[in-house]
Amino acid sequence: RSAAEVRLEEDFSLVNLKRFQKDSGDFVTLVALNIFWPHYHTMMFLLTWQRWELSLGFLVYWWLFLCWPLDLFFTLPLGVMAVLFLLRDLKWSNLLLGHAKCCPLNDEGFEMLAGQRDSKAMAIWMRRLIKEHSGWVEEMWELKQFCKQVHSDGKVWENGNVQELLKELKEKSWIAWKVQKIKTCPQCHHQLENLGPGSVRRAKGWCCAGLPRMSGRSCSDEKFSEVGLHLSHNRHHCPACAKKDDPADYCPTCAAGGVSDDSNLMEWELVKNLPIWGNLVMKNLKE
Repeated sequence: RSAAEVRLEEDFSLVNLKRFQKDSGDFVTLVALNIFWPHYHTMMFLLTWQRWELSLGFLVYWWLFLCWPLDLFFTLPLGVMAVLFLLRDLKWSNLLLGHAKCCPLNDEGFEMLAGQRDSKAMAIWMRRLIKEHSGWVEEMWELKQFCKQVHSDGKVWENGNVQELLKELKEKSWIAWKVQKIKTCPQCHHQLENLGPGSVRRAKGWCCAGLPRMSGRSCSDEKFSEVGLHLSHNRHHCPACAKKDDPADYCPTCAAGGVSDDSNLMEWELVKNLPIWGNLVMKNLKE
């Protein structure tokens, strides 16, 4: 064997295959959270007449466009501008893009899901909330029944208090608690709130406050040191430390105490010449 084949075999180990699989899965998840689910929610928002005035206007415009397509073709850019205008408003942006898998796991997200009056969507959001608080739903059908029951009597949805909801959930036998470590604030060790991947916009942007033990309390990842939307990453917030000048937001790496995976799909040079169907890949998979 040549020296290049030996080097390739050493680099292309099973560990790298697992890292490639993990990064590929993360990429698909990020696309789903920031593109597919928000657009899907927007479509269902119009079709289910969540806001009758918006659905009626869309229906009338679509009917007129189908009747006179050539005459109204020039109005398509105006329709795009109207959608962009709505997305510039925080309220309408959250209504149109606020899917259950993207909403923040706090009182604001609770109120957004409660306003939709959709038990299935609430069950998805509630499962994320339970997992964020170190819990695990052992019987998903029990959670769905709980959401339907609460929707019928409205005893929890009125105040939109997540802490009251968690107290009630911790009494359920079909939820296992303390199955994983919760994310705490590096400053006060208060539990962090997961504000989601950013498709549901809460503000103009955010930056990571960083870890105290690092020089200058900087972030572990430089790309979070500047203010931006950071749509492809979860934003963790500490309400106890939040101030006007210091919002106390943390990136996923700093929220986990600075622990991150050193593999990066875009920086992995081996991916450029990845022999997906080569014999070497099959050999490593068998090993």
